[in-house]
Amino acid sequence: MQNATSLRIFHYDSCSRAYSSRPRGPMNPPTSPTPTAIEQEKFEIRLGEALNRAGLLTPAQLAQAMWEKADNPLMLGELCMQHGWVAPRDLYPLIPVELVRIGEILVLHGYLELEHIHQALIQQRQHPERKLGEILVQQGWVQPHWLEWALDKQQQLRRRRGAANSWEVMLEQWSTIPDQPPLYASPLQVAQQVHKATAQYQARLEHYQEQVAALEAQLERERQQLVESQSRQQQQQQRIAELEAQLAAQIQQGSEQHRAAQQRIQELEEQLRAQQDRGSAQVQALAEQLQAAQAELETLRRHCHELTEWQSQAKLKLQELGSRLQQHQQAEAQLRQALEHKEAELAALSQSLQEQQHQLQVAQSTKARLIADLAHARQEASQTIHRLRGELQEAQTQLQVTQERLQEVQAQLQATQSHLQSTEAQLQQAREQVRQLQAQVQANRTPSPAPATQTASVAESTADAELPPQEYLGEEDLEALQRANPWVRRILTQLRAAGLLDNAGIETVLHAWETEGGTFTDVLTHHSGLKPETVKFFSEDGYSVYLAGGRHVADYLKASGLVSAAQIQQIQEHLPPGGSLCQALVEAGILSQATALYFERHFGGKKPRRSLRQELML
Repeated sequence: MQNATSLRIFHYDSCSRAYSSRPRGPMNPPTSPTPTAIEQEKFEIRLGEALNRAGLLTPAQLAQAMWEKADNPLMLGELCMQHGWVAPRDLYPLIPVELVRIGEILVLHGYLELEHIHQALIQQRQHPERKLGEILVQQGWVQPHWLEWALDKQQQLRRRRGAANSWEVMLEQWSTIPDQPPLYASPLQVAQQVHKATAQYQARLEHYQEQVAALEAQLERERQQLVESQSRQQQQQQRIAELEAQLAAQIQQGSEQHRAAQQRIQELEEQLRAQQDRGSAQVQALAEQLQAAQAELETLRRHCHELTEWQSQAKLKLQELGSRLQQHQQAEAQLRQALEHKEAELAALSQSLQEQQHQLQVAQSTKARLIADLAHARQEASQTIHRLRGELQEAQTQLQVTQERLQEVQAQLQATQSHLQSTEAQLQQAREQVRQLQAQVQANRTPSPAPATQTASVAESTADAELPPQEYLGEEDLEALQRANPWVRRILTQLRAAGLLDNAGIETVLHAWETEGGTFTDVLTHHSGLKPETVKFFSEDGYSVYLAGGRHVADYLKASGLVSAAQIQQIQEHLPPGGSLCQALVEAGILSQATALYFERHFGGKKPRRSLRQELML
């Protein structure tokens, strides 16, 4: 029973190799992709388009899933189920039965979770010598008899090959397992017989050597074309994801600015209404005070008139009432002073009323200006939204063109692989014929220096052709850099490539960010000694310069803050025709060699930068 379980686990690992043969992210590029990985990538692209057309995934969700898939060992459908975007009953009608894996069968029947598969694949990536089924059983996530049951179910599904709806097939009652098909194909064809004459042997031997050299050269060229095509495809996918993220951020920023402007206008309108209410109340109070002063003035005038009449009547009693008259005159003087004081107060109130009216006019003009600013802001927001929608449509069109080109490249890749297989078969046949010719020549005992030399060269070329290709052993990234998010990792990697930051500086910045907190750009500016405009330029990869119309490397150098406009103008005045601006800055001691090479490689050197459409079509 234990031996049978071990065999089952090994079979499960061989059946689930598609989990590990998927395309790697930019941290682990594949050296030579297999046809299985290419077919799996084509199927996932078709599956994502089908889910989008069916309305089960939005374009933003599809872009996020494709971005996460670059560093996640799970498949596209499993990522969508893990996020809760797509239900199994909606996903598996689009998947053929032959592509259903054992892990999916266990998940659909409740014996396993997607998180367990994710963790097991991560452990297998760290320990490639361990099998996936062995990890699942050892962790206690799957029982051995569950694994055997899932293997039997998978065999039953594979016998239903050709059924497009795997969900309906899994819901049916499965019958007994039929006999398995034969394991081996027909033998190879018998090699052709050679002529007996020694002269003909030598002629055919030289012809075969030329064919072998030509086929090996053609094979090497096709391999290089395949690697370049895959590299361009990965760069295009990364560029599309960055454009979509930047477009979403710009749309969100515009909507937030619009909401803030509306809120500010509402606050100003409320303040204006409050000021109008207070001004109206003050005007009414001043009017009431004016009426009271006028009534009091009229009373005083009437009293004055009465006193004058009484004085004319009391002339005869003037001597007797002299003292009283003097008192009345003093009272009249006091009343006149009070009258003058009231008139002064009335003038002050009139002036205050004029000032309140002026403030009311200023508030009304402020309201009119704010309404005009609001209309202008709304117009600019609508223009920005229209422009962003146009850019989104252009990006979607470019994405469609890129996908069509990807399909053409994949078709060419399939044709190249089939031609490569036929070429390898011809090469093997030619080597077999060469060995037979050498054996017959030796049997006929007609040795000569020329055949011996040719045989040695054939052996050397064969030995060289059988040597495995050497892989590039690059320096591993820092442990702290691997813990950072992709945006921070991209900024630090570009600064290191430009020669502006070394590994020790990266460790210092990441440690300070983890301990101090705050925004990453502020921490990077403080601990790296770089200018704020330099950090801003590398954080957005010069995208704002491109949107502003910058097409020459001088525009990007000025925006980065590494070179001033006066320095660039001085260098360009003495720059010969066809000379490199970056190399001239290096010779002048303004830029380092690494920084100059970085700007020439990424921003076109002395030539204008290509347009976005040209970059996506490459």
